[in-house]
Amino acid sequence: MKSIYMAVAGRLKAEVPVLRWIDLDTDQLDTTERPPIALPAALVSVEYGSCKTITDRLQICDATVSVTLVFNNPGPTAANTPEPVSQNSLQVFDTIAQVHEALQGFESDGFEALSRVRQAKERSRHGWFRYRLQYSTLVEE
Repeated sequence: MKSIYMAVAGRLKAEVPVLRWIDLDTDQLDTTERPPIALPAALVSVEYGSCKTITDRLQICDATVSVTLVFNNPGPTAANTPEPVSQNSLQVFDTIAQVHEALQGFESDGFEALSRVRQAKERSRHGWFRYRLQYSTLVEE
């Protein structure tokens, strides 16, 4: 799991320079106080959903890599908002697209190519714009 996190964090750092904070998701956002992270941020988690034993010491695991992107509230986006203002507010979607472009198909010695399986906006108690992308992969351990 460590090697997957390190590879994904390194890829995001290299390919999405607008991200100011890339970290392991340790539930930093689940507090009543504003977490001490720089925005925009990417919080990465790795989970193994199921594992199949191949030999006594080798398993193939279905893994999910989740990246939660956190932004300041983007600002006005209503249809009657002047276009330069709404375009600026909608830049969060440009960052989301950059993250997806960096991760879709990304592979390492430790895991097969990442493939997006889900993405969705999440609720935020801090008034931030939160968006989660999830990728599946296979890992041999």
